[in-house]
Amino acid sequence: MVVTLGAVGLWALFGVAQAGSHVVVQPGQTVESIARDEQLVGREAEIRQLSGLGRGAQPTPGAVLLLPIDPSGQESLVLTTYGAVTSRIGAAAPAPLAPGERLAPGAEVCTAAESFVTLRLVLDESTRHHDDLTLMPESCVVVERVNLEGAERSSLVSLGQGSVTVQPNLDGHVPGRVTVRAWGAVTSGLGGGHRMHVERGAL
Repeated sequence: MVVTLGAVGLWALFGVAQAGSHVVVQPGQTVESIARDEQLVGREAEIRQLSGLGRGAQPTPGAVLLLPIDPSGQESLVLTTYGAVTSRIGAAAPAPLAPGERLAPGAEVCTAAESFVTLRLVLDESTRHHDDLTLMPESCVVVERVNLEGAERSSLVSLGQGSVTVQPNLDGHVPGRVTVRAWGAVTSGLGGGHRMHVERGAL
């Protein structure tokens, strides 16, 4: 499955469903219905605040709503690198990234020309089940949220440029949900095997 964004600003939505740290809004859903489905009744104001919605505002289909979650202590791990790969948080200068380094939520990771990196977004230490994301050359992502709740794993990343591939889960692994968003498009799926690409000059 591939989502490609070009200069005409395509919008796409694939495999949408709820996840532990976020929800991809489906037609007919409201903040209130999502709060009810996620056992977060009474926390609608928090959901709106986290998601940048005004008081009483409702999301549009395809929007990503952030849910209030307890900190899980999860950090992503740099699994493998090839070539020049950097990371930074906020306005800090980019720093070289090496295998084994940890990435806190909010970290931006970028690859140079002819460079690759694979990130282990979430790892369940008890089962070794995990979700991996590979950045192709000249790509940048921000790891927004990673969450492990019981056996359920969820990750949300934003693609600024280039291409990413969510690696398929191994046979027998409990599938995790990885959501990638960019330029108004969202792809979200269980078990990996999906990809998103932003063409140069995308609006």
